[in-house]
Formats: sequence, structure tokens, C-alpha cells
Amino acid sequence: MSRTFSLHPSNDREITVKEFLDALQKMFPFDPDALEVRHCGKRISSFDGVFINRGLTAFDISDEIIYVNSRCVESRALEGTGRSFYVAAACTIAVLTDGTVDSGDGAWHNAKLYRGEELWQEYVTEEQPYNFPKEPFYCPFFDETLDIRAEKVREDVVRRCIHEVVNLPERLRQEICEAAKRHALYFLEKMQRTLGAKFDSDFSPSLPVRQITADTPAGDMLQFFCMDWIVIEPPQQDGQTEYTLQGSCKWAYIEDSEIEMTVRDGRLVYFGFRRGLEPELNGEIYDALNRDREKNFA
Repeated sequence: MSRTFSLHPSNDREITVKEFLDALQKMFPFDPDALEVRHCGKRISSFDGVFINRGLTAFDISDEIIYVNSRCVESRALEGTGRSFYVAAACTIAVLTDGTVDSGDGAWHNAKLYRGEELWQEYVTEEQPYNFPKEPFYCPFFDETLDIRAEKVREDVVRRCIHEVVNLPERLRQEICEAAKRHALYFLEKMQRTLGAKFDSDFSPSLPVRQITADTPAGDMLQFFCMDWIVIEPPQQDGQTEYTLQGSCKWAYIEDSEIEMTVRDGRLVYFGFRRGLEPELNGEIYDALNRDREKNFA
């Protein structure tokens, strides 16, 4: 869903696309060769005599499209160059029209009215340092591509965490697999106690999870769970790393039950069901699962 910056000019001066881009370039330097411009649906290369006040102008940069006129700037741009261009576009028009800008639908976290220079300075200070592309990456250990969630985390910290996950040391690999085995065995034992004679009918011997026993090598546990997200936290001190890998396992009552593991400074500090989830299911098995959200098998 697109989000919108609303603009409130104090004058009705007409602004050419060239004047707009020249002023924007001073606020946020960008590569003009990476920019495609369309006005009223037609691609343009000459910006003199084309006015953003007349019709809709679309700016395509870094695979993001920013729609601009003198009253609003609209886009889905959330990070990287596209995000910076998006915010700068709204700020630039406010400056050129001696007006103000605001957003009531999530384009900006604060819905108050800003002068253009004021909003840009807040962006540069509070958002831009954390605003960079966060591309999915492949993790050999899990044989999965992981998506990234990181809020208010510097790029160097994100890169450090990614490097560690891609190059997990053997000690940490072993810790993860052993924690997964403890988690699976505990859950199955608990279900046997909870269900009694119903256990075999509810947990069919054909289920992959019934293959897990006390004799199962820890390394074999990788076939029973997968990870698909990394959530990176801001470090409390420089040089520290903390991240949580989120995914699913096959050993709970329903396959793809959500699990997570947290690593802090290279040590596994949590392994278990996803924390913070609302109990959404009824019945004795699901209740038992939900009660164990905070139980740690690291």
C-alpha cells in the first residue's frame, strides 16, 4: 500500500521538473543516470517547460516509483536510495513553495506539520543512518535464504551479524542442533504424558517427528526444522552482536509450528517456541504448546 506526504504550499508558483530536481539534488545528491522520469504517463528526458503542478510526474529510481505533484508525494519506498529520494521530494517541494509537509498515513512516524528543512534534518538524524537495502541472503548451514528485519540498527552491525550466520562456527552449530533435539524430545514426552493412550492416534508413527529419539545424532535434527528470518537488535555496546533466527519445526503437533533462537555475542542464549505470540488455538495439545512459549532449551 502506498503512503503519502501531504503538501501545504503558501504560494501557487509553478515549478518545473528541472527546478525541482536541481533543488532536490542539493538536498539529497543522487545519480541522475539512475533516474527515469514520466510525466502524465509519458517518459521525458527534457525537464524544462514540464511542470509538476500540471498532472502527475513519476520518478523511477532504485526500483522504486515516487509520484509527485504540488500537493502530495506518494510512494511505497521504505529504504535505500528510493526512500531518501521520496522524503527529499516532499521536503524539496515544501521548501520551494515556502510551505509545510505532513503525513497521516504512515509515510512518516510523526503526523505533525514540518517545514521542509525541518523534516529533512529529522530524517538525516533519525532515519537515514539505518536506511539501507537489506537484501535476503543464503545461509549454508540451514540451506535456506533468510530475510532480514532490522530497525534502528547500523549497517555495520547488520553486516557483522550476517557474516556470523553465513559462517557459523562449529561450536555454535552443535549448540543449535543439541538445543533442537532437547526441544523436540521434551515436547514429545510432554505430549505422551498429556495424551496418554491418545498419543499414538494424534502423533502417528508415520510422522517424521516420531523418528527423533534419544539416540538421534544432534546433527540429524536439521531435517526437522528450518529458519527463514533473521531479526537483528541494536547492540547495547559497540562491538556486540545479537540476533534472533525465526522459522518452524516439524516436531510440534502441527508441522510448521513457529520456533526461534537467539544468539548473543556468538553464544546461543535462547531456543524454543516463538516468544510473544498470542495463544490462538484451543485444546489440550495447543494449550500445552502455548504454555511453553518461554521455555528455553539453549
